[in-house]
Amino acid sequence: MDKRDPEALAAIGGRIRQRRRELNLTQEALAENAGVSKSFVSEIEGGRASASGLIYLRIANTLDVSVEWILTGELPEMPMIKQERIAIPGFVAELAEEEGWSYGETLDVAAALQTVVARRSRGRAWEPGREELRALAAAVRRLRPDRAQDKRGR
Repeated sequence: MDKRDPEALAAIGGRIRQRRRELNLTQEALAENAGVSKSFVSEIEGGRASASGLIYLRIANTLDVSVEWILTGELPEMPMIKQERIAIPGFVAELAEEEGWSYGETLDVAAALQTVVARRSRGRAWEPGREELRALAAAVRRLRPDRAQDKRGR
């Protein structure tokens, strides 16, 4: 896409505005979640500005759509699997810091823990101990061979 193409910019802005309104988001809320200013969102929606790929990615994630749809109006040929946002509990973040886990490892452990808690707790509050978290992290690492080997040899 040529950044000087006013028709393309207007179409992109229109799709962003359409989806933002479908989600009942204000420009301020979209801007805050995408890490840009409200005035920049207004300029993009008005077709007066283009953004970098990273900004379009942030906007797409906030609007729960693909970047391809924002840029072209077409859905990807292969449907994208949209994962739930994973919250990292404080006790997981604390252990991750102590153990030197990467952000990706920490997210994997938090996601696995979320699944375990949902199945195990049946609505009761439950928090695993540190050794249980370490065991969960080791199990997740074994299941993810693409992330298993790092410079620490884990």
